[in-house]
Amino acid sequence: MIDSTLNRYLIKKSLLGLFISFTVISSLIILVDYVEGTRNISTSENISSGTIFIFTLLRAPQLLEETIPFIVLFGVMGTLNNLNQKNELIVLRSAGLSVWKFLSPIIVITALFGLIWSTLLNPLASFTLSTHNNLMNKLSSKSEITDIWLREGSQTNKIIIHAEEYNEATKTIFDVTYFIFDITTLNELKFTNRIDASKAVLLKSGYWQLHDVTEINTSGLNKQKDIMSFPTNVTEVDLINSIGKQSLPSFWKIMKEISKRKSDGFSTVSLNIYFNKLLSLPMMLIAMTLLAACVTMNHDREGNTTKLIIFGSVLGFVIYFSNNLMISLAKSETIPVTFATWSIPIFTLLFGTIYLSLIEDG
Repeated sequence: MIDSTLNRYLIKKSLLGLFISFTVISSLIILVDYVEGTRNISTSENISSGTIFIFTLLRAPQLLEETIPFIVLFGVMGTLNNLNQKNELIVLRSAGLSVWKFLSPIIVITALFGLIWSTLLNPLASFTLSTHNNLMNKLSSKSEITDIWLREGSQTNKIIIHAEEYNEATKTIFDVTYFIFDITTLNELKFTNRIDASKAVLLKSGYWQLHDVTEINTSGLNKQKDIMSFPTNVTEVDLINSIGKQSLPSFWKIMKEISKRKSDGFSTVSLNIYFNKLLSLPMMLIAMTLLAACVTMNHDREGNTTKLIIFGSVLGFVIYFSNNLMISLAKSETIPVTFATWSIPIFTLLFGTIYLSLIEDG
């Protein structure tokens, strides 16, 4: 009975701390992004401040995803510091409860938060960002979207497509260049030819219809045609997703996208990194919970709040930048993706466990 009452109390306190942390950090992100949005969107676009605020809200979930470890770190630090200042942690320790006993409900809450974000809120964030980009494209005064990159291929060849502009109404890309590569028996790319066209229309039959075509092979031989059909597996969705800064696929669609890119013969490193980051998020949040406990378990009575915030923040940023460094190395294929995405959460978790165990053993 006492345990269940204590657990409910700690869960209530930790949820309140996480809610306050989430509210403060999300408010700052929305404010900064709103100000940035009002500066970036030209007044000639005739977009009201209310519309810009809606765009900011649509972007907010994706921006918040990067700050979730900090939300948990500051939320749990605030909760435990509040309990510490009221001497409630001292009372719990005096009653013979171990540090793991009263941290368990908080750890469960943060782990569930990570799990819920990865499986439910991440798809929502991906959807809202996609909606944001689509609305921005429709409200833009420009009829064409600039700078398009597409990739497709098979086990025997690879094609990279670049276009300067895209008209969504006619499904047409302009100033198009196709770079075509063959995949050799040694799994190396060999450039074969280049195709330039003034425009290419995406047909429902699975073909590009190219206009004013110039084809150049490795021997320098030019072939010119007025119209040329080119088979493709690119869809209208692929075109839309290639425009501007799009979000990565949601958690439940990543594996499908990885399989598609593998079948097309393209790198899946970035998607594997993103997928592993989402998988490791619950562990990262547990590690942040233990880190918050490490900096709040000392029972200094006065004047420690500022030092606590600074020290915890510094540790959080060190972990954040270390994690980004590992991911950068993985993107350059210097280290394996699994090691890059899981090493920092595991190291932080082990550090927190060892430190708290030393405190517990006295």
